[in-house]
Amino acid sequence: MDVFASMATRSLSSADGNSRPSRAFPSIPCPHIAPSPNEARLQKILCWTAVLGHENLFAAYLDQEPSILDVEDEFGMTPFSCAAFAGKFSVVRRALHQCGTTSAREKTTGTQGPSPLEAAALGTNAQMFVSFLRLLKYFGPSTGESTELDNIPPLDRLPTLEEKDIEDELNIAVRKGQTAIIEKLVQMRLENETTQKEEWLARQMVEAADAGALSLVQVLKSCGAKVDDEVDVVDGEFDHKTTPLMSAIRANRTKVAEFLIIHGAGNEDALRLAVENHRHGIIRALLQAGILVNGDLKTRLLDIATAQKDSTTLMLLEFEKGTGKLATSTDLSPDVDKHFEATVVTFHEEKTPEFKELSVTDLMGKSDRFFSLNGKTHNFKWFHLPANNVNEMG
Repeated sequence: MDVFASMATRSLSSADGNSRPSRAFPSIPCPHIAPSPNEARLQKILCWTAVLGHENLFAAYLDQEPSILDVEDEFGMTPFSCAAFAGKFSVVRRALHQCGTTSAREKTTGTQGPSPLEAAALGTNAQMFVSFLRLLKYFGPSTGESTELDNIPPLDRLPTLEEKDIEDELNIAVRKGQTAIIEKLVQMRLENETTQKEEWLARQMVEAADAGALSLVQVLKSCGAKVDDEVDVVDGEFDHKTTPLMSAIRANRTKVAEFLIIHGAGNEDALRLAVENHRHGIIRALLQAGILVNGDLKTRLLDIATAQKDSTTLMLLEFEKGTGKLATSTDLSPDVDKHFEATVVTFHEEKTPEFKELSVTDLMGKSDRFFSLNGKTHNFKWFHLPANNVNEMG
């Protein structure tokens, strides 16, 4: 308590000899003078003042070491990110004025935490993200240092966002792989598409697949885009239909193609295109997903691979296969089953967990009671099952 009292009453002498109170609290009338903590403590103080929205106190401590604005704490948060996450517009405006628009979109050198704009997208203040974007539009590509802070207009007078602004920010976020920002921007863009949401999603999926933008493909799917919708595209002088998977195959975007295949895309046409273009990873993914290769189709694909002297594709077509479905008890092979065991772990509140190992066949034969929890003694059951215990391995 004595230390607290001394901090509250301490004063500093100015150049003119007059005593002025320390700027230890936001209510103190001289915010341009503040005690000088070490760097780590200063970073924490800036984070707390940012979260609480104490703009004047934030500004005074920031003046001591402006570079602290981009220093992460143990959670990967910078003072700038803290202000954005907490939705403190006045602090965000000051921070943006201090460091410019580049820092607003970039992760710090530690890369552990979000960029300030990402933090705004992740925060609970729904309007902060839009307000942040309007500030970025006001500052434009410049650092903002030429604009006096007092001359920055209030929120209701900042420029409004247009469709092109959202598209530009979306392109930046995709390049940086900032999923939280992508989600917000896609949602904003969909709000503007009152009558053609499905068409916009379908076209964006094809373009994102062609560009290899996996993060955007994932977000679009979560927003309702179909993995196999066709859209009309113009390739040179030719107008034809394509799907996200076809675009990914042509552009050799293996990770995107694998994601689409896992979620149900893929057919014989896609497999033929992958074979024609030597997309070995995509061929394997399609075969493992259960695209059946037999009869005339297999003959045609083998002819293509033979003509191209593609030994890898020939091997995949001959030996790679998948069931295209999850295994059930009828798929179990006793000869294979003896080499695999399932592990069941039962967790209890007041004693160590119990481990039980048994064959998958025995596990499947257990009654429903075995899989239920006893509310008085059991808290949680965890089942670890082998993935390849099916007849095809025999």
